[in-house]
Amino acid sequence: MRNKPNQMSVAVIVFLALALALMSASCGIHGAGKMASGSDNSPGVLRIQPDPEQLKPGLAVVYFRRLNIRHVNQMPTGKSVLKLGRPGNPITYLDHSFGTDNVFDSRSNTKIGVQMTGWIHLAKTGNYQFKAISNDGVQISVAGQVVADDPDVHSERMSRPTEFMNTATGWYTFFGQYFQRKGTAMLRFLWQPPGSDAFEPVPESAYAHTPDQNPFYNPIQN
Repeated sequence: MRNKPNQMSVAVIVFLALALALMSASCGIHGAGKMASGSDNSPGVLRIQPDPEQLKPGLAVVYFRRLNIRHVNQMPTGKSVLKLGRPGNPITYLDHSFGTDNVFDSRSNTKIGVQMTGWIHLAKTGNYQFKAISNDGVQISVAGQVVADDPDVHSERMSRPTEFMNTATGWYTFFGQYFQRKGTAMLRFLWQPPGSDAFEPVPESAYAHTPDQNPFYNPIQN
């Protein structure tokens, strides 16, 4: 009778060891695709790619007028986007010194918020560097990773360069938030691709969106 508990204990230990081995093997196979936590497209593995026939030039945009905020984390989210936002024409590139003119086609140059959604194409593998020059706040993410972060009220200045390691070419999800409180406005988004020795504006050809990335998109009406 004394041997039975020991035999059961050995069986339990063997079972747990096998379970841990299987879990480790699974992580070894799939873990490489999870470099950027919470992203739609991790740098290692492109899990999501848009339908080429659905791609449209530029970024889908929603404007928030009379937006009295001092930080991008105060931008509308969720259902408030539909309630407070207004869709605009796609933004084809981000290299603008607006001065006191309207911010894009928002029809405003004060207390205006901009939400941009789409894709950015990375045609090379390696180490990309990103940064933004803005007035006022900006925050831009690629594949869920923040690559330009200067989110509060400020005069014209440059954000700290951020590295994005890319091991697969293709389209990566893009999400950007920008607001202009008052005075002059500027928004420039720059990259330094692998093999380049200087920053330059991200070209128009690198931006795209699909119609369903606009929160106001209604497939029944389009």
